[in-house]
Amino acid sequence: MRGIDWKRVIRESVARLHELELERRGTRQEVRVKALRLLKAGMVQTLRECGQMIGYSERTLKRWMQCYRAEGLEGLLVQRPWGGVRRRQLNDEALAGMQQR
Repeated sequence: MRGIDWKRVIRESVARLHELELERRGTRQEVRVKALRLLKAGMVQTLRECGQMIGYSERTLKRWMQCYRAEGLEGLLVQRPWGGVRRRQLNDEALAGMQQR
């Protein structure tokens, strides 16, 4: 079984990915760009190796790469909110009572 040719799949150059990584230092996107750079440069061959190197699970890397393939770099770097939608735990009556205090 042949592995994925990440050098062909990832369209951006290693140099451009390095620039983006530096621009996004300290953000959640930094590690995503780093993963792309490691794969594109051939420093790692598989998502499992990449995940071990950057401290994320193979499953997370698979989700990132699915997003990258579907939406490109822009889609991968979109700031999405953490978690799902939280339901309000107080009913309207309880909330109104607290606001009166």
